[in-house]
Amino acid sequence: MAKQIIELEVTIKTEKHRNRAMKIVGGTNGVTSMKFEKEENLKVEGEEVDLVVLAYTLKKKVGATKILKVS
Repeated sequence: MAKQIIELEVTIKTEKHRNRAMKIVGGTNGVTSMKFEKEENLKVEGEEVDLVVLAYTLKKKVGATKILKVS
């Protein structure tokens, strides 16, 4: 399958939330790289990433999450 690039907006209140978000994304199957762009935009790259599960988990454990772009 082709490489996916996913951009999410995650509400980050503290450094603890930022670290928790990175651990969640890093532990998701199919993710090859991730980085924060700007303050709250998270860019995730990978193959066959389950976007719905990722967004739901981030929302539940970190804070409000919006899907900005998937390509």
